[in-house]
Amino acid sequence: MVTENIERIVDGDGHLVEDHDAIWARMPEDYRDRSFVTTRGPFPPNDHLHAANRHFLPEGAFARVGREGWIDFLNDVGVDKTVLYTSNGLAFGRVVSRDWAIELARAYNNWVYDEYVSKDSRFQAMGLIPLQEPAEAAIELRRIVKELGFSGAMLPGTGALQLQNHLGDPKYWPIYEEADRLG
Repeated sequence: MVTENIERIVDGDGHLVEDHDAIWARMPEDYRDRSFVTTRGPFPPNDHLHAANRHFLPEGAFARVGREGWIDFLNDVGVDKTVLYTSNGLAFGRVVSRDWAIELARAYNNWVYDEYVSKDSRFQAMGLIPLQEPAEAAIELRRIVKELGFSGAMLPGTGALQLQNHLGDPKYWPIYEEADRLG
């Protein structure tokens, strides 16, 4: 049997520019616009450089192109699939409040599903899970994989964590066990 050699292009690290208003709208009403950093949206600053300094970027850099801009990019470049990651949510490990982390993870994941994953099969996603509360993180991981069809979840790097334990700590093992069950 002869099989054609078909090359596929997969973008394994596609970053989103979050729509903060849309994420706020998906949070419970008591949480909407309650962040101390509402000018940046519901996520904390990633580090001291992004919190206090104005950066000058070329016009169009980090433009909020949204789903249609992503689709144009996929078509123009010939990308078959892209795995979408958060950008502002890279600082998610800096969230101190467990309740805030749980609600923000759900709101962000729902936004990514509603805006991208459910609209085009070329979009895959890595969600956010609230490591601040490992039992809830395992539940959210199961939800995003089983119900929303995400590829998995992003774990914040140890350098940015406000969490008091390293990622290998046994308190996180239930999350890893759930990830193993989910494949």
